[in-house]
Amino acid sequence: MASDDIEQKSWAAYGWIIIIGSLAAVAGMAVHPTGGPDIMENVRNMVENGDFNMAVHFGLLTTYLILLLGFVGFSDWLGLNRMFVRGGLIAYCASVVAGFAAAISGPIAMRTIAFGYAQAGPEQADYIRAAFRVAGAQNFAWGRAWMIVLSGAILLWSVELIRREGMTKYLGYIGLLVGAAGVIGIPLALIPLSPSSLVFLVLGQTAWSIGAGVLLVRSRV
Repeated sequence: MASDDIEQKSWAAYGWIIIIGSLAAVAGMAVHPTGGPDIMENVRNMVENGDFNMAVHFGLLTTYLILLLGFVGFSDWLGLNRMFVRGGLIAYCASVVAGFAAAISGPIAMRTIAFGYAQAGPEQADYIRAAFRVAGAQNFAWGRAWMIVLSGAILLWSVELIRREGMTKYLGYIGLLVGAAGVIGIPLALIPLSPSSLVFLVLGQTAWSIGAGVLLVRSRV
C-alpha cells in the first residue's frame, strides 16, 4: 500500500511538471520577440534588447527540457512497452531537438550577427540582409519540423489514449484531431508557419498537454 502511494505521488509530480511547463511555454511564446521587415531596425533592436531576447529563448529551451522529463513520466504511465507510446516519446524527443535547432539557427544566430554589425554603415546593409535571410530560412525550416514532429508525438500518444476509458479516451480523440492538424496541415501549407496562423494549433497542443498532466495528477494506482 505504501509503495502504491509513492508511485501515485510520482505520477502526480510528472503531471504537475507537464501542467506548469505547458503554461510557462505559452507565457514564453506570448512575450517571444518578433522582427519586422526593416533589417537594420531589427539589428538595432537586437543590440538594445539582446539580454531580454536571450532570456526568453533560454527560458523556453529550459522549459522544453523540463517538459521532456514530464512526458517521459507520461509515457511510462501509458506503458513504454507499447509501440505507439514509444513512438510518441521518440517523436517528442525529436521535437525538442528541432526546437533547440530553431532557436540556435535563428534568433541566437541573428543576435550574434546583429552585434557584429551594430556599427555597420549603409554599404554593408546587403551583407546583413543576406545573413539574416539565411538564418531566417534555417529558423523557418527547423520551426516547421518542430511543429510537425510535436503534433506527431501527440497523435501517437493519443492512439493509445483512445483505448482507455472515460476522460482518457476523450483526451485521446482531442489529441487525434490536434495531432492530425499539425501533421497534415503544416506540410500541405494549410497552416502557414506564422505566429497568427499557429496560435490555434499551439493552443490545441497546450490544452492537450495540460489534459495529459491532469490525467497523471488524478491517476490512481
